[in-house]
Amino acid sequence: MMSQDNNDLIHKEALHEWVQKDKLINTAAVSLNGPPEIKKEEKMRFLGEFQERVIKALTKEQVSEKDIFPEIIKAMESEKADKLIINGSLRHEDYHKYEELGKNLNIKTTINHDPGFIGNVGLVVVSNEAVNEENIFIDRKNPIANNSHTNSTADKNMQHNHLLQERSLFCIIKDIINALLSNKNKI
Repeated sequence: MMSQDNNDLIHKEALHEWVQKDKLINTAAVSLNGPPEIKKEEKMRFLGEFQERVIKALTKEQVSEKDIFPEIIKAMESEKADKLIINGSLRHEDYHKYEELGKNLNIKTTINHDPGFIGNVGLVVVSNEAVNEENIFIDRKNPIANNSHTNSTADKNMQHNHLLQERSLFCIIKDIINALLSNKNKI
């Protein structure tokens, strides 16, 4: 009986040592690589987000197209939309139109420059919760000609902002002219 107790004790000690060694290895791995992430590869493919949160996505080539994809406008106008994330490896002139659209729709816009991104995703519109959209990618290369978004909220906001800027510029020019004329009359 005594030898069985000794065997059990030896097994418990060996198991305890193995667990402690495993903890040490895990601690070292976390120190070197950071804590383990859930679905890290998926997040690196979708610009740091889980696929289940993506409402719509464009490839890098699609973002570079001259016109805006109406599906992206619709996704950004959705109540589910929380933010727009753009792949920072793209040229600013290629994604600027989407950045402006985000500002006009009051959607948080982030340009993410992570060199660890994989795949060809150039832009994602995401929710702050799982939406599990079936068709997140747009199948065609080019936006629909003339975009058919002329009556969208985004287009109206853009037109309104341009009018405000023109009106501001006009007021500044008018004030300068008035100041010049009043100074001329004083001479």
